Amino acid sequence: MTYLEEGNLRIAKGGALRCYKFDDERQTARGMKAVDFIFEFDDCYWFIEFKDPDDPRARKESRDKFFGKEIDIELAIKFRDTFLYRWAEGGDEAQGKKAIRYLVLFTGLDSGQRIRRMESLRNKLRDSDCCPKSWKNILLDECAIFDMEEWNKRFPDNPVSRLSESV
Repeated sequence: MTYLEEGNLRIAKGGALRCYKFDDERQTARGMKAVDFIFEFDDCYWFIEFKDPDDPRARKESRDKFFGKEIDIELAIKFRDTFLYRWAEGGDEAQGKKAIRYLVLFTGLDSGQRIRRMESLRNKLRDSDCCPKSWKNILLDECAIFDMEEWNKRFPDNPVSRLSESV
């Protein structure tokens, strides 16, 4: 099985045609924010972001930032900048040929927090600061936030696991 890693988490390639780590120096050097991974399937692309305040290695101040309102704006900008970057590169996922799903794995949230965070993110992705109302084309077909248990139930071919419990 092929895996990709981000921080203390890893994800299996599963049935993806292609998958790669997108958040690297190539994108961030240009001042753009980037999602962690892009997976391509027959019918869609997944833009995947991991947020892991449950990482045993995370410092308290790092964990605290995950629960503020700014994280929703950051998540929206990561999607928008990734889409724009791939569009400018001529990437198929930004050409409307397949559906795009923005999937966020966010540890440490209870179900109520996850629902509120998902609504906030969806609103930010419709907000004029992220995506102006004058835009005619839809940027994404689905946006969802999962904890690890939900992710692994919904995507059994692409499970996420923790690399280590402690350092």
